[in-house]
Amino acid sequence: MKIIDTAVEMKDITKSGVSDVCLIEKERLPLPKLDGIYFLTPTKTNVEKIISDFEDEPRYKRVHLFFMSRLPDDLLRTLAQASVMARIKTLKEVNLQYLVYDSQLFHFDTPVSFYHLYSQTGTHSTEQREIAERLASVMATLGEYPIIRHSRFNANCSAIASFVHERVDKYRKGGLIKASSAAGRTTLLILDRTHDLIAPIIHELYYQSMIEDILSIHSTCPSFSQEKIENDIYRYKYKDGDDKEQMRSVILSEKDPIWCEIRNMHIEYARTWITQNFKKFREEHSDIGHGHDLTKQLRSMPKFQTLKSKYSVHISLAKECMDIYSRTALERICSVEQDLATGLDEEHKKFGFPYEPLKPILNDQSVR
Repeated sequence: MKIIDTAVEMKDITKSGVSDVCLIEKERLPLPKLDGIYFLTPTKTNVEKIISDFEDEPRYKRVHLFFMSRLPDDLLRTLAQASVMARIKTLKEVNLQYLVYDSQLFHFDTPVSFYHLYSQTGTHSTEQREIAERLASVMATLGEYPIIRHSRFNANCSAIASFVHERVDKYRKGGLIKASSAAGRTTLLILDRTHDLIAPIIHELYYQSMIEDILSIHSTCPSFSQEKIENDIYRYKYKDGDDKEQMRSVILSEKDPIWCEIRNMHIEYARTWITQNFKKFREEHSDIGHGHDLTKQLRSMPKFQTLKSKYSVHISLAKECMDIYSRTALERICSVEQDLATGLDEEHKKFGFPYEPLKPILNDQSVR
């Protein structure tokens, strides 16, 4: 369900004629007059569930099977020997072993990978192959046959790169990926956290990162967190037409053109952009509520209200971020973090230890 949820909205699924969406492990009503679409990971448990759905009374009329990765040969034989085989009309491997966060970001949702890669349990090779399989599925989806680069001094990176190359070569030979000239090929760079140890432990002052850092329920700095955002849903107060305070919830997603434009800007640039463009927006719509062409004004009202609402969201978000930044120790902390990360102070000079600006922060009881 996670993969479906990150890729498509439920309303789009129902518009396509799907009457119900269920988890295979839950109890489901039989619908013998309708076709059943299964979208599953290719595990023994899931294959057994499919077979059990048709052992006595068939749960569905016909079956369309979509597996997120390659179905092992032994499980394929198990399916072929079961009674459900007569009802299977579609069987495809769709190579979707990743979650899509937005148009430029994906992740594997495998929080235990770090442990398996670096523990002494002997699971390194299995985890390396799993990561490589998932990376190769991304390449297959994009239709890319990449030039693979990796660190020669990192065993995990080297192994994963080798396994990815092995898998995408099979995809290319099978026609799933088309070969392209060296000049037209993308580059896949495989690194691990040891190549950038500092980034995860300092505060980011870019708009999206700052929001996640100090307004999210998953905040890494509980001293400052306001817990206004959960699962990309932002809740804030506003005053309606009767000057009454109301609570509104909005989703921060790529359907918001303002979010797409400013999410990767530094907070100062983001605030400037919001201010300047909101001013321009108001000037362009200054005739709303005035003039004689009421029909034209009424037609433009929905778009005006939608965009005005989106500006309101980001004005509120940017203000909350800067309020927290200014009234807490966060401003001082960020300054010290940058000095320690670069080895230079605000005058671009190297400093020695003990580093004096660090002392008051360490002694500040409000900083945790």
